[in-house]
Amino acid sequence: MKTLVTERDVLDAWQSHKRRLLLSPNAVVTPAAQEAAKSHQIELVRQTSTSEPKAVRAGEKPASRIVVMGADHGGFELKELLKEHVSALGYQVEDVGTYSPESVDYPDFAHAVAERVARNSGSRGIIIDGAGVGSAMVANKVPGIRAATCHDVYT
Repeated sequence: MKTLVTERDVLDAWQSHKRRLLLSPNAVVTPAAQEAAKSHQIELVRQTSTSEPKAVRAGEKPASRIVVMGADHGGFELKELLKEHVSALGYQVEDVGTYSPESVDYPDFAHAVAERVARNSGSRGIIIDGAGVGSAMVANKVPGIRAATCHDVYT
């Protein structure tokens, strides 16, 4: 099972005067946690399955450079713009639809993104729809997935 390392975990380590935070082999470190570790000079150390620590630098890029994207009809145009931007950042984009602004059901695309991300360890997913809450709920039903609704640049 994957564990999630958040900014709160890093700040707790910093407040406890720790300079190193040990991570499980399959831990997922949030970008906010990476930034906090970098700014507070906390070394993130990933333990391998043989319990030998492996250092992970704060801000390190994920092993997989794949971003799976999907959208309903309301998010089609934004998805097309984001595909170009994400590709320009050096990521490979896998588009699971929709491929036009014609009306579709968002759960189909949210589930498709979540399934692809769950199968490809280290990949990331972006689902775009009208509200986001329903898509996050659908994606979270896929084992190994943690999805959240982001409605502005701060979430």
